Amino acid sequence: MTCQPYAVHATNMKPAGRNLSNFRGLENMRSRCKYILICLLAVFPFMNATPWACTFEQGYDVTVYPEVATPGLQQDAIIYHFEQGRVTSRWSRRMTYSNGSRSFLTADLTGTFTNGTLKCEQTSEMNMYMPRGTEPPGMPDGLHMIIKQTSYITGTLNNQGKILGRVKIVTKEILSLAPNPKDKGQTMIWAPLPDLSGSPDEFMDLAINLPYTLWYASDNIIACGAESLAVRRILERIDEHWNALSDTIGKMQYPLAASQIRTLKSDILDLEKEIHGSGLDCEIVFSGLPTDDMMIRLIRLRFMMEEWKDAYHIVNEALGSVQTQLAETRRVLTVNVFKSIIKNYINWSNSVPTDVVAGLSQYSFITGVADFPRSGLGMYEESQKDTAILSDQFKTKVTLEALEPFYDKKRDYVLEQADRTTTLIRQTKPSSLEPLDRSLIHFFSNLKRASWQESPVKKKAMEQLAEKRAES
Repeated sequence: MTCQPYAVHATNMKPAGRNLSNFRGLENMRSRCKYILICLLAVFPFMNATPWACTFEQGYDVTVYPEVATPGLQQDAIIYHFEQGRVTSRWSRRMTYSNGSRSFLTADLTGTFTNGTLKCEQTSEMNMYMPRGTEPPGMPDGLHMIIKQTSYITGTLNNQGKILGRVKIVTKEILSLAPNPKDKGQTMIWAPLPDLSGSPDEFMDLAINLPYTLWYASDNIIACGAESLAVRRILERIDEHWNALSDTIGKMQYPLAASQIRTLKSDILDLEKEIHGSGLDCEIVFSGLPTDDMMIRLIRLRFMMEEWKDAYHIVNEALGSVQTQLAETRRVLTVNVFKSIIKNYINWSNSVPTDVVAGLSQYSFITGVADFPRSGLGMYEESQKDTAILSDQFKTKVTLEALEPFYDKKRDYVLEQADRTTTLIRQTKPSSLEPLDRSLIHFFSNLKRASWQESPVKKKAMEQLAEKRAES
């Protein structure tokens, strides 16, 4: 059972039909390849689709783009086949340009739309032929090129009845048919096109509108399909208990929360019994968990704890280097040693993701280049331009004497912040919170008459923490 979309609005698209006859040079070739990527998106999933209803057939086809037959363009109809949450499609397209160039493209798409989440992957291969005299300078006469791309589509259903999605288009390979250097051009081989195979990824946002047959929508639940007054009343009760549980967890009253979780689970089991008993043909999607806000705070605090650990190692190492250099005044301070004393701290202070700190209420993150000694910053900037500055040992000594108390004080500050972060983590009572969260995840993951999607904010926070720990 899936609520299906009926149209898509995509940003930053260019219309088909642009004149490509006048192009010269590698820059124009790059622009043309980029345009081809956009052309692929112009007929990309869900464009110009006819309205869909909330439908539950086991398998059905949807024409999302009609067949096109003009003198310069012949394209198959793009038909998506839906079967038990799976999405598949295959189509081809031929284009002829006014300068005689021509292209042939094939595309295959596979994916899923289940539990309110869309995940698709489209692979495409375009063969392009350019007549002699039209290829860019330095390219072989009569250029034959193959462009291979993969597009990754992800989206999440929101409580407004829309799937908000993101498309990432990756150019895997751009090859051209070129003379084989091993036999002095007697045979031809496929070789990467110079300066093009490393083309940057393209991104595009999608807003996939679902039909307005949602008969219940809140921050936590949506429902579509056949409507039932009895089911609506249970959903209202679930919402009320969900919000009360979220407030209780926010106050860290975990024993009471455990009791409220039992009540919430009982409500949802009543919902499943009602749907099953009545044979109601509807779909219910739950979004997130009552524990999400507190869990996101805990995850972000743990992320900051990892940051303070990194900061301590950087500051402590820098302080040791400063003290060593001061003790060995007869030794010449090399440019590289001096730079490393300063730049590691500057790099760390600029590395903390803004969404992590901004997402933590009542959490102050005051550190960075702004509080760095002026003499140190001045010498760091000058050392980038003029290595001879370090020959002045007196100036070096003055700078090091300014850096020593700075790093000493900063080390104390880092330890202070680490202790404060540890206290904030303890205040969330992870040993009580996390079992409740795991219990809810297990429960919602095993629903039979409804589906559940994870909070994208919580998922991102967990990914950031995992990446940070992997770096350490």
